[in-house]
Amino acid sequence: MGPLEAMRNGGPCPLCAGSMEPAFSAPDLNRAVSERRFPYRRCAGCGLLALFEPPDDLASYYGDEYHQIPTAEHVRRSAAYDRSKIELVRRFVPGGRLLEIGPSYGVFAAQAQEAGFEVAVIEMDERCCRFLADELWLRVVRSARPEDELPKLAPQRATALWQTLEHLPDPWRCLEEAAKALAPGGALFVSTPNPRALQFRLFGRAWNHVDAPRHLWLVPEPALTRKLEGLGLRAAHRTADDREARGWNYWGWRNSLMNLLPPDRRGGRLTNLAATAAGLAAAALLSPVERTGFRGASYTAAYVKPEGGAP
Repeated sequence: MGPLEAMRNGGPCPLCAGSMEPAFSAPDLNRAVSERRFPYRRCAGCGLLALFEPPDDLASYYGDEYHQIPTAEHVRRSAAYDRSKIELVRRFVPGGRLLEIGPSYGVFAAQAQEAGFEVAVIEMDERCCRFLADELWLRVVRSARPEDELPKLAPQRATALWQTLEHLPDPWRCLEEAAKALAPGGALFVSTPNPRALQFRLFGRAWNHVDAPRHLWLVPEPALTRKLEGLGLRAAHRTADDREARGWNYWGWRNSLMNLLPPDRRGGRLTNLAATAAGLAAAALLSPVERTGFRGASYTAAYVKPEGGAP
């Protein structure tokens, strides 16, 4: 039984065994695939937020437009433009095997490949898998259950989950298997929406990064760190004010403001222009607040396996 099913059957928080209590319900404001409302529960102990009743047809809430497959040249240009992730990885791991879980169409994987890493990816989307294999020449494992694939792979020097953890039905087992699969001295990198974000406090269920029902979990950084430290990893880097977080800050202001409008008012050219302007203004005005106190829309963390740890 997975953690979502266990909670539906009255089970405790999968991170700290605390009580899961009703928090809010949210419709699919970001993509409006259906009008259904989705209940979330919050752990009274560690603050973990979990989607309480995910739909059986969750894949239909992504759709073909979720991953807008570009050209290989576009991916390589994007990889050259934003190199903050691979620069972070190379602070801890200079080279070797690198696994990305949930790469979409592979901008970071292309960075890692260019930096000389031996790159493999685990991805569930069929079109992305074809693109990654045929256009970027990556080793691709197609699976919606990375926790089942990790034990089959050789030990990794680096494993990355960029904006992936929140989508996984069983992220805790995935983290356990990822920690086991790290070579001694290797590092695990995670970025994920930040439930301590200023925007979440202001917008609540309308926050763009709730993204019901695609985001199954919103994981507080202290809870994630306790989980990974319990698996024998050391927290080496944690921030809610890196380049990625600042990008998500703007995106969150723009789209969360849009989510406050009635559905028939969204999507028009003037509305998009107004939301973009308002998002830029809010991001600029509130940047001093978001960049302190771990209030950014997303956080990034790196966890290192001790040299004496088992592979």
